Amino acid sequence: MSEAGADQPSPSSPTAAADGHAPVPPPPLFVRHEVNGLAYGRIDQGDGLAIIGAFPLGITLDGIDHTSTQRTFLEALSVGHAFVAYDQRGSGGSAPLGSATDWEQLGADLWAVADAAGFERAILYGVFDAGYTAIQAAAMHPDRVLGLILNFVPPVFGRPEGVPAELMQSWALSTDPVEAQSFDPVHLLQNLGLDEGDAQALGAAWRASTLAQAVQARAALLPQFDPAPLLRECRASGLIIEPRRRALFHGWADSLAQSYTGAKIVRPSRGSEALGAIYAYLVLRSIEAGPLASRLSAGLSQTVAESERAVRELDHIVVPVDGSVASGRAVNLACRLGEAQNAELVLLHVVAVPRSRALDDPAPEDVARGEAALQIGSAIAARHHIRWRTRLTYQREMVEGIVRVATEETADLIVIANPAADAEGPVANIIEELLRRAPCEVLVDRGDRVEVPA
Repeated sequence: MSEAGADQPSPSSPTAAADGHAPVPPPPLFVRHEVNGLAYGRIDQGDGLAIIGAFPLGITLDGIDHTSTQRTFLEALSVGHAFVAYDQRGSGGSAPLGSATDWEQLGADLWAVADAAGFERAILYGVFDAGYTAIQAAAMHPDRVLGLILNFVPPVFGRPEGVPAELMQSWALSTDPVEAQSFDPVHLLQNLGLDEGDAQALGAAWRASTLAQAVQARAALLPQFDPAPLLRECRASGLIIEPRRRALFHGWADSLAQSYTGAKIVRPSRGSEALGAIYAYLVLRSIEAGPLASRLSAGLSQTVAESERAVRELDHIVVPVDGSVASGRAVNLACRLGEAQNAELVLLHVVAVPRSRALDDPAPEDVARGEAALQIGSAIAARHHIRWRTRLTYQREMVEGIVRVATEETADLIVIANPAADAEGPVANIIEELLRRAPCEVLVDRGDRVEVPA
């Protein structure tokens, strides 16, 4: 299931204890489940997007438990996400189901596993021939596909531009029942770049569970599948991984990308580089679809994503202050909102100048009160890791002053105290008018009235 080629060689498994006693069985990597005869496992290491993939030829749940590099790759792949993998029909724990009759059945199996695991939508992950299962599943339910990761997936089987028929024969992938009896996945897996220890461990588990008829049936299905028409219809973004280490893979990515125009190609030299590309892809998909996209329907997930995006995009926050406890609490709230987004606070006091005086000649006591309010707000803001400025402005009406400054500052949010929290504050009658006239979102901090000792 990993990028072809290991960063480090792995020992044969199961490993022997250092004191020479019997081998110690490794702990299971996946939590095992079953649905409709399909054996699947999941790794839950976060509440991010779900990743679902079928295991390819030669690899099973049981085999992964006895590998080193492969299980390390899969464990790292699932960090922050739920990763689900399953044995395809005829192999591993799904062997009793027998062989698949067509690709529609294989695609339906993937969604049966997704349903059982509780995921509305998912990133579909396909390695080698299992990439065809992912492509088929994506075509069957495009509304449930959050993305498609194709890891050294050939454009065709049985032809020189993909996996040549001669190579398939050398792996004993044959429709001839006698030749199918001699299928040994170790040779195949080593050709794909797995180290000897992992290939031996996976091959032993495969041979213990898989019947020759299943190999024969898979060999018959592979040349029948043409991914190009389905990929041309795929609207989900994708990632195509073509490892550099094997000449066998060269050209596969470009061939797939000709049909799958929404995909990006990466050509890693090491497994760690493949992981980095996958992580970056998952982050982008999570930002676009929302972190709960795998657990909610498309409509609900988009609502959550837009809500979070609106908060993430707070660059400028205006906070009217008047020196009251309620406005101090509004400053504190604005600081907490703005810290994570690296927003800038504008602490504002509007001096309401009566029409009996010139606009540039406010009462000195009103100006002093405003300066004191800004000093209090600054003291609160200084306790947080946030940038802030102060503005003292003279206007005939308080709402007019707040709206003007919010417009000049291109504010994304105004945070203001509700007068119910401090009924004697000067903002007592402006909330309703501000909500009507503000050029941006308004957050009203509603709190209980606070008695301040004299």
